[in-house]
Amino acid sequence: MHGGVAEAYQAALQRLRSRMAVASWRRRLSSLRRLSMRPSLVPPNDEPASMIIMRRVNRVRRRLLLALRDAGRNPKGLHRLRLKVKQARYVLAGSGATPTLSAELELKALQHLQDCLGDMHDEENLRQSLRARRMPRRATRSIVEELERRKDARFKEFRKFRNEMLERWRDLDILIAAKV
Repeated sequence: MHGGVAEAYQAALQRLRSRMAVASWRRRLSSLRRLSMRPSLVPPNDEPASMIIMRRVNRVRRRLLLALRDAGRNPKGLHRLRLKVKQARYVLAGSGATPTLSAELELKALQHLQDCLGDMHDEENLRQSLRARRMPRRATRSIVEELERRKDARFKEFRKFRNEMLERWRDLDILIAAKV
């Protein structure tokens, strides 16, 4: 019984991930391509692009650092944190900087953190969905109970990844404290 539910859950999750925002991203990319063909739309800038990119990367890191520091156990708050992690990961990956070992490790750590938060979010949604059905079946109850047991383990895993990121960005934390 559990196997069928787990397979259906994984299949639904895979379908969702494959369809998320594909059309909107294609429209954005098409629009960017069109705009990039018109140099008159790009204002002149004396600042090197690398400095602008690094400023953007550091801003995203600072915002994520503050969000990681304030992360609680609220599922909605953790989901918003996941979106910030995702944004930071995409900004870092798309920054155009030469991939160094530390940058690759940072991206990998962000990926683990995003996956962990995503799993927590998926399990929370499944738990809420099963509870809302109020089905008296023993199997449904046992799945909900199992998800409840896994909740603490998932949160410990999240805290481990969060602490790794906070340690990695310790120097960035000092910069934030100096600005405040």
